[in-house]
Amino acid sequence: MKVIGRIYIYDNRLKNIAPFTIQLAHFRNMLIILILKLKEHLSYYPTNEALLYSLLADRLNKRTLNNLEKLQKLNEISNIIKSDNFLSKLLNSMKKLKKELNNNYAIQSIIRQVCRDFKAYRKAYEEYLANSNKFSGKPKPPKAKKLKNIDKFTVELNKMSFKINNKILHVKLHKNKQIRIKLPEFIKEPSSVRITYYLGFAYVDIVYDKHIEELKPLGKYKAGIDLGVENFATVVSTNDNVPSIVVKSSYLKSFNQWWNKLSAKLRSQIDTIKNLLKENPDDKNILLELKILTKRIKKLHLHRKKWMENIVHQVSKAISVFLHQTEHDKVFIGRNILEAKNGSNLSKRVNQNFVQIPFRLFIDKLAYKLKWLGIKLVEVDESYTSKASCISDDIIEIQRRVGNNEKVSMSGDRICRGLYFDKIVNLIFHADVNGAFNILKVGLKKKRLFKKVDKIVKVKLCRPKAVRLFEFCRAVLGNLCPPNWAVEVGLSR
Repeated sequence: MKVIGRIYIYDNRLKNIAPFTIQLAHFRNMLIILILKLKEHLSYYPTNEALLYSLLADRLNKRTLNNLEKLQKLNEISNIIKSDNFLSKLLNSMKKLKKELNNNYAIQSIIRQVCRDFKAYRKAYEEYLANSNKFSGKPKPPKAKKLKNIDKFTVELNKMSFKINNKILHVKLHKNKQIRIKLPEFIKEPSSVRITYYLGFAYVDIVYDKHIEELKPLGKYKAGIDLGVENFATVVSTNDNVPSIVVKSSYLKSFNQWWNKLSAKLRSQIDTIKNLLKENPDDKNILLELKILTKRIKKLHLHRKKWMENIVHQVSKAISVFLHQTEHDKVFIGRNILEAKNGSNLSKRVNQNFVQIPFRLFIDKLAYKLKWLGIKLVEVDESYTSKASCISDDIIEIQRRVGNNEKVSMSGDRICRGLYFDKIVNLIFHADVNGAFNILKVGLKKKRLFKKVDKIVKVKLCRPKAVRLFEFCRAVLGNLCPPNWAVEVGLSR
C-alpha cells in the first residue's frame, strides 16, 4: 500500500525550494496560455503530453520520427506557432526557462499536471451539458495565475529526480542545486517525492510502499455518521449494545475563534501599515514592520493547517478503532455536508465554521483507515435527513419526491437547536442522532429501521453519550484500548 510521510522545511533549504517552485509555476502559466491560444487555431485543446514535450525538445527522438500521425500533428502545431509572433515568443521563453531549470523530470511532471487539469475540465463540461443542475455554474478551463497570488504550488518528482545515500534523501532541484532530507527509520524505499511550496514555507511528501495487513471486520453491524458544527460527528449503530455517540466540537470551535480573532487583528495591522506606506513609501522601518507582519500571518495559516491535520488524523483513527471493536463492517456518511449548507441562509458565523472545519479531509482519512480494518465507508445523499423523522418518515421516498419537485410534509420538526419532535409517536429525541439514523436508512435503503419503538430505541434516540473530542480519542486510543476503555467516558450502557 502507498503511504505518505510528510516533512516540513523551515531552514535555509527554503532558499532553494522557493525559486524552484516559482519558476515551475511560471512555466505552468506559460503552458496553459500556449494551450488556450492553440485552441483558437485548432478548435480543440492539444493535451497530448508527448506532443507538448516534443515541442519543447531541441531535437526529436526516433520514436517521434517513426510515428507519422504524431509527426503530422507536431508539424501542424509548429507551423501555427511559427506564423504567430506571440506564440513563437512564448515557446522560445518556455524553452529558455526549461534550459535554466535543467530538470526535465520536473518539467514532465508539470506537463502531466496541466494535461490532467484540461482533461478534467472537458469531462466536467460534458457532464454540465448533459445535466446542468448538478453544477452551481458553468465549468471554466484552467487559467494562468499571477505569481504573487500563488499561495500553494506542488510538484511531483519521480525516482530519477532523487537518490538515497546513508538514509539521506538527495532531491535535485534547479541549476544542479539540491536539498538533503534525513529520512525517518520507517521509510525504506521512496517511490516518489512531492514538494509543496505553501505561504513562504515548504513541506515534502515522501511516498513509499508499506505492507499493511488489512484486518477483517469482527461482525456485520452497520453504522451511520452525521457531521456538523456543534457536534463534529454523531455515530449511530444497528448494534443494540452500542449507544449513540455524539463527539462534541467545542475544542474545534474555540480554536477557530482564537484563530479568527488573531488573523483579523494581524490583517487590520497590515492594512494600517499599508496606509502609512502610501504617505511614506521609502520608510525602511515601516517596510520592515510590514514584512514581519506578513510573515507572521503566513505562519499563523501554516499553524492552523498542521493543527487541523493532526486533529483530523486523531479523530478519524479513534472512530475507525471504535467501529472495528464494536463489530461493524459498513459505515454510511453524508457526502454533501458543505453543498447542503452553501445554499442555505445561515448566519455568517456558522458559515465561517463550516468552511474552516475540514470535513472533506476527515472523510478521506476516515475512508482509508476504515479500509485497513476491513470496514467499507459509503457516502450517501444526506438531503432532508435532519428535517425528516427517522421513525415515522420514509427519507428515501421524501428525497425521491423532492427530486421530482413534488411537495412533501414531514412528521415532525426541530423545536430547538438540538431537539427533534415527532408528532406521530409524540416523542422528543436528539436532532443529530435523528439525522445520523436517517443517513443509515438511506445507506441501507430501508423504509423502516425500527420494528417497534422499544426501550433500546428510545435510549439510542433520546440519551446519546456526549463526549468531548479529545476525551473520545483518549478513551479509544489511550493505552492501546484497555478492556474498560468504554466505561471511562460512559460509552457503555
